[in-house]
Amino acid sequence: MKRFLFFLWIMYLHLNSTFLIAQGQQTEIDSLARMMRTAGREWNDYANPLIKIGEAAVPALIKNAEDKSLSQWNRRISVMTLNQIKSQ
Repeated sequence: MKRFLFFLWIMYLHLNSTFLIAQGQQTEIDSLARMMRTAGREWNDYANPLIKIGEAAVPALIKNAEDKSLSQWNRRISVMTLNQIKSQ
C-alpha cells in the first residue's frame, strides 16, 4: 500500500510539473508571436526560438499569418517561420 501511495504521489508531481512547463512554453510562444507582429530586420531573433519549439508554435504563427491587419512583411515572416518548422 505504501508503494502504491508513493507511486501516486510521484505521478502527481510529474503531471503537475509537466503542466507548469507547458504553461511556461505557451507564454513564451505567445510573447515571441506578439513580437513578430511588429518585427523588422530583427525578425530572426523571434523566429529561431519558435522554430526550435516546433509544432507547439504553429497555431500562433497561423494566427499571425491570417491577420489581415498586419503588414504584408509581418505576415510573410510568419509563413516563412511555419515553413521552417514544417521542413524539420
